[in-house]
Amino acid sequence: AAYINLSNLYYKKERNHLKAISILKKGISENPRNEKLILSLAKLYYRRQDYEKAIKELEKIKSYDAKYYMALCFIALKRYIEAKKILEKLIEDFPHKTKPYHKIIEIHLMNTTEKEEAKKYMKEYIKRFKDKHTIEY
Repeated sequence: AAYINLSNLYYKKERNHLKAISILKKGISENPRNEKLILSLAKLYYRRQDYEKAIKELEKIKSYDAKYYMALCFIALKRYIEAKKILEKLIEDFPHKTKPYHKIIEIHLMNTTEKEEAKKYMKEYIKRFKDKHTIEY
């Protein structure tokens, strides 16, 4: 947690992205299996729009957050087929999460030939979450 807190300080307060990355890399070198550090580094790469580096880090971990951010990277790179595969799997494995629905609907709506697929996910989303009073952000 110390490496993450320190990197957040440099990233958020001082806007020193390179120092924040350096701190996280040091933490990972000392704790190479620490998924929180790896995810933090990947998110930082994502925020810097360095999507390929983010994907490389995200491939090392299997958490929901890692897969979701990987899908976001693929969307940013316009690699929609890969993004859809990940989002479909997230919907299957984590049916209570709303974000994958939002993104997969967005992808289908961007493609004029996939409007029916977007409707399918919208209907499923409404059915699944109609009684929910909170939305995941």
